[in-house]
Amino acid sequence: MSTLSHGHCPPRVALEPPSIDDVRQNFTILDRVGDTMPQQGVLVCYEDYSAGDRLCDQVVPLPRLLAFIPNALLLRDFLFACNLLWRTRGNAVLIANGGHRLGQVICVLNYFLGRWKRRILLFELYPESASPLKRRVLRWMVLGSSLCVVFSRVQIRLQAEYLDVPENRFVFVPYKANHSQSQPIAIVPGNYVFSGGNTKRDYATLCEAVRGTGIPVMISATDPAVIRGLNVPSNVIILSAVEPSFAKLMAGSRFVVITINAGGVRGAGEASACNAMWHGKAVVCADDLSASDHIIDGVTGYIVPAGDALELKARILQLWEDTEGTQNMGRRAHEHVAASLTHEHFLRRLLALSDLLSCYES
Repeated sequence: MSTLSHGHCPPRVALEPPSIDDVRQNFTILDRVGDTMPQQGVLVCYEDYSAGDRLCDQVVPLPRLLAFIPNALLLRDFLFACNLLWRTRGNAVLIANGGHRLGQVICVLNYFLGRWKRRILLFELYPESASPLKRRVLRWMVLGSSLCVVFSRVQIRLQAEYLDVPENRFVFVPYKANHSQSQPIAIVPGNYVFSGGNTKRDYATLCEAVRGTGIPVMISATDPAVIRGLNVPSNVIILSAVEPSFAKLMAGSRFVVITINAGGVRGAGEASACNAMWHGKAVVCADDLSASDHIIDGVTGYIVPAGDALELKARILQLWEDTEGTQNMGRRAHEHVAASLTHEHFLRRLLALSDLLSCYES
């Protein structure tokens, strides 16, 4: 199994670049990479990753000839992936989004290139699947990349075991507040608690926690399957808000609650937690995977075990009854995101990690 070993980094600076293991010990090293070393290789991408004035060297659009092929056809992604891999030569690094089919095809193709493999940084991996075939494809994706970014530390071990790959295929980088691309929404807090999202949401535990409390709760979910069969108490309103209404409801709440299903190997709710904190909201999160890597327990919100309705209820009541304390926690939450978890922070870290990969051989 291949691992990352030091390669031939262009001698442009006296300082040695940090190793990937250094990043594993402390991801904030990535925040200083741009200050201590210039760009070492060529970064190739098919999405416009910008961070301040920094762009990938080659932002490759869909070739005109491929635009005539319907998007639904796998053939278009296959041909585009071949084009991108052909461009990724030498110490170039291709950034692939595993949340999209094109990124998945890129990594699988690269897995079968053998000795001609390209350097690929993969992020947005969703590895849970009941299908043995899909799990095998997911394994090929990880092995076809040089490094896979995950959004919580515990996922490194869980996903490595689940896909039967070495842990050194993964690196932790926290996720981001997508809403931070705009200023926080200034709305006078309303008399309700907000919860929202679709992925791995456990609204049954939330409903049980607030039942009988009289606290108004708004739940926004656009996937009917997430709320199907819920025993909804009278103080809970369920709706299907999309952006920008979703953000306004979040920003107008007293605080935000996020409940994630227990188990599995992938996290969820990271963006929702960061978005809520960006808008100055304390966050109560019932989760066992990602919350502790984004929320500072007792400072920017509270973390309770997934599925624990009693402890969740206690934290909700605590924040509801302490208006001033909740507002202070919300201010600290915004400061925390502004200092480390913005959209800009994530992109800069992604680009810095790509730069480091260009200095190493896979």
